[in-house]
Amino acid sequence: MFRESPGGAGVLVLVMFSMLRDDFPWLYELGLQLYHAMERGDAAAIQREGKVVVSAIEMVLHGGPLMEVLGGSDALSMEILHRIARNVDRLIRRPMRVMRVKSEAKSAEKGDE
Repeated sequence: MFRESPGGAGVLVLVMFSMLRDDFPWLYELGLQLYHAMERGDAAAIQREGKVVVSAIEMVLHGGPLMEVLGGSDALSMEILHRIARNVDRLIRRPMRVMRVKSEAKSAEKGDE
């Protein structure tokens, strides 16, 4: 339900990435950019930032020694990263649908005038 409220998905993204602030500050910053794109309602930026976040997480998860340099490799951190990577797309899909519906409604209103 919260995800469906205005700005709800953005807040969930912010909370989710806040868990990474200490261990992966660079990843937190990428999540923050995604949150800001969601708050602006910029569909292209949301898609772009979502892809960047998932790519960055995959780089860490599959990066071998790079994983140690970029942020630790403890089991809990890795589990959190796996869960975030799986859920980012799901979290941005709902706001994208809402924006598309609003855009279509505005277009229809302009067409009626």
